[in-house]
Amino acid sequence: MIASLSAQNISIFSSVTPSTQTQSLVLPSTHTFQLLAQFGDTLADGSTLKTAPDFTAFVPKNERNDLGLLALNHEIASMQGGVTVFDLALDKINQLWKISNGTPINYAQAGGINRPCSGAITPWGTVIAGEEAIVASDLDSNGYYDSGWLIESNPHTRSFVQKIWKAGNAFHENCVVAPDQKTLYWGADDFSRGFIFKYLAHKKRDLSDGNLFVLVRDDSMSTTATWVQVPNQTPAECNDINTFCLQVGAWNFSGVEDVEIGPYGKIYFASKITGRIWRFKDQGTTVSELSVFVENTEYPIETSNGTVWTKWGFGADNLAFDNAKNLWVFQDGGDNHIWMVKPNHTAFHPKISLFATTPLGSEPTGITFTPNKRYMFLSFQHPYTTNADTLMDVTGKPVVFNRGTTIVIARKEFLGTEIKPSIEIPALASFEVKLTPNPSTDGHTTLRSEAFQSGKTIDVSVFDPSGALCYTAQVVSNAHTASLDFRAKAKGLYVIRAKMDAEMGVAKLLVE
Repeated sequence: MIASLSAQNISIFSSVTPSTQTQSLVLPSTHTFQLLAQFGDTLADGSTLKTAPDFTAFVPKNERNDLGLLALNHEIASMQGGVTVFDLALDKINQLWKISNGTPINYAQAGGINRPCSGAITPWGTVIAGEEAIVASDLDSNGYYDSGWLIESNPHTRSFVQKIWKAGNAFHENCVVAPDQKTLYWGADDFSRGFIFKYLAHKKRDLSDGNLFVLVRDDSMSTTATWVQVPNQTPAECNDINTFCLQVGAWNFSGVEDVEIGPYGKIYFASKITGRIWRFKDQGTTVSELSVFVENTEYPIETSNGTVWTKWGFGADNLAFDNAKNLWVFQDGGDNHIWMVKPNHTAFHPKISLFATTPLGSEPTGITFTPNKRYMFLSFQHPYTTNADTLMDVTGKPVVFNRGTTIVIARKEFLGTEIKPSIEIPALASFEVKLTPNPSTDGHTTLRSEAFQSGKTIDVSVFDPSGALCYTAQVVSNAHTASLDFRAKAKGLYVIRAKMDAEMGVAKLLVE
């Protein structure tokens, strides 16, 4: 039946046909989406959701991947940017996300936040936003520039934590915190000063103080480089890290966007101007294996209609890895595509897929996953306001991508419930059936109904996530209960139909 679904993850799809942007979102037929928020939505405090959604950070609140926070950056300039935090909960029976309690973080203590672009989720559950703008004033007279910092916030309390002064002032895009909870990598989104930095905090989970290093490459062909320490002890030094970096010959990678820690501990980063994805291995004081992982060239994209050679293009931006070690790349430039690169990709044997084409005028932003990598959270920034095409989300809600929009994407068997129309499962039932436990770990559950009579035979049918009949049995009720154990061979949402004489009850069972 559907045993193969147990191995399915979000990276299993056939590439969409390459094209320029249309007015809507084009996804593989195996995937669907749910609308979460759009610019102008009313928040819990009565304010409205800001525009320009960028980093879209899912911060888990448990280990089951069904509760979390969604921290949404708004890349607005002149200290008018912001971060909005929502509560998220997955209804595991209907497999839909409930979004609630949207509240903006108050940055008044920090004087506001300027163009918070991308960022990071720390191992201890805070979020970091990168200010992609430098303002060389000092209105609060603390010695530090007013803008151009990495800013840490606590999404759980909706509160500002700190500006990470010692990590340096620059056009910040994003950063990533290593599992040691002390090492932070980031790059400058700067055409002429696109440097790669490493910040080593003195204490775990405390980024307020530490040493800053910049990457100096041996030469233009070298696969090795050295970490050179950057003076960062005084406000003046933190404000002007670029002068020192230029003096020591820090390597310019031309607009560094996202930096992520990938498989086998390698560090990956995107160069927006060149369109390249680089990677290296950090050896402590030096790096090795510095090389281009994805070059800006043409690639063969395998679609259901055959192979289409397609330009990669400029603007490689947001990066993320899934549980199969695939690298996802969001593009701010070129065709603004959403790409996926397999871990065994090489220039000689390219392994690149096109996951989605995006709404006209927009750039895809802010990719993060749930820890199990089943659900992808992302936004679309600045789509054309004239877009008018309507696309139904998994709940049946019509969505027009004509304003900043935040969604979640997953394979269809994990988001919403699709039952094939050829399978007759009547929507109406004669009596109510409850299942315990639900979710179940193996398919064993107990059916409960006031309609059941002791000694009565119940005809049970089980339909799998594709809508196909996968199990039938006759069970005997005992004091309003009947035991069912169909030993599910795959995880997913099943429909249980119980028939008793001429009456019927229907319930949904989640196997996880």
